Amino acid sequence: MTKKLKNYAWLILLCGSIQLSYSPWVQAEGLPEHQLKAAFIYNFAIYTHWPNEIGDSFSLCIYGEHSFGSELDKLQEKKVNQHFITVKYTNQINELSDCQMVFISYPSKFNIKDILNPLKGKPVLTITDDINQESTALNFILEDKKIKFDVNLAIAKSSGLSFSSQLLRFAREVHE
Repeated sequence: MTKKLKNYAWLILLCGSIQLSYSPWVQAEGLPEHQLKAAFIYNFAIYTHWPNEIGDSFSLCIYGEHSFGSELDKLQEKKVNQHFITVKYTNQINELSDCQMVFISYPSKFNIKDILNPLKGKPVLTITDDINQESTALNFILEDKKIKFDVNLAIAKSSGLSFSSQLLRFAREVHE
């Protein structure tokens, strides 16, 4: 897929999500949160600028308990930087250093610093679920029954990562 086509795909997905989130039908029926978050996570990977060499594979690690069901397993058919995504579920902090992306679920917030300390300075995109935007590069927020996200550019930069303007445009807040 060309870069231009990927940009359109991202825009269509987000515009569709935004449009659907304002629909009375979706408000009443409730689009599954885990499906939207899985789509966001994939697009976070696509619209993050990684260092030249990210390794032989692209690992998305899910730390702690989660409510994704098998939704994230569908991402294993997709690629990031010419590498197929491998999804790993773990409760072991020492397994996170081999990941390119780490999603830290809400119940794990009580030891967030213990989880993040081994990842400092490594090209790892950290994502949390409604915890604290100051701790990770990206943070999901549920606001007015809509899924949104905040961006912390300083955390991303300290990890050697940056974000495309397409991603930043849809953020609820961007922190320097």
